[in-house]
Formats: sequence, structure tokens, C-alpha cells
Amino acid sequence: MSALHLSDDELKVYATVAARFEAHLVVRRNIVFERSQFNNRDQGKDESAEAYITTLYSMVHHLCFGKLHDELLRYRIVVGIKDKNLSEKLQMYPELTLKKAVDLFRQSEVVKRQNHP
Repeated sequence: MSALHLSDDELKVYATVAARFEAHLVVRRNIVFERSQFNNRDQGKDESAEAYITTLYSMVHHLCFGKLHDELLRYRIVVGIKDKNLSEKLQMYPELTLKKAVDLFRQSEVVKRQNHP
């Protein structure tokens, strides 16, 4: 535990150790690399809408986008989905919210499954 620079007394307090460990992990993160991975993440060939959305949410969690969080997540969904027709339709909504993009993406997949079992 010398890497965390804690005294013997501090090592006995769980909250102190947990906080120091979390801070240590944040310093070790390569935000440039992780943001690059996020910005290049497209839906996989056989990846469901739900799996893609879940992956993006987990990726964006630690990227420190602040107020841009929802906007960048929405953008990644719009440009990263494999259905380019739906992508174009979503781009036509100037007031598109993240929630609306996610809902339309999910609904589109359900309709396709029902029409092509």
C-alpha cells in the first residue's frame, strides 16, 4: 500500500483507503485513449441496439464530458448505428434528445424483428 501513501492509521479507515485508491485509478486512466475509443465505437454487425447502448453508457461513464455527456452520447448513437437509413432520419430532427434517439433506435429494432422473424 505504499503507492497510496497512507499512514498505518489511515489504512484502518475503509473510506480513506477507498477514496485514495479511486484517486489513484483516475490518475492512471488515459482519457485521450478512452475518448478516442468512445468516438470510434460503432454498433457491431450482430450487436443489438440494447447491447450497443449499454456499451456506450458504460464507456462514457468515466470520460469527464460534463455538460456534454448526453449530447456526445446522442451523437455517438446517431452516427454509430449500423442502420444508416435510421441514422439519416435521426439527423433530420434538430431537437433530437438522447432519450428520443434511444427510444427510436430501440423501436426500430423491435419493428425489424417483428417484420423479419
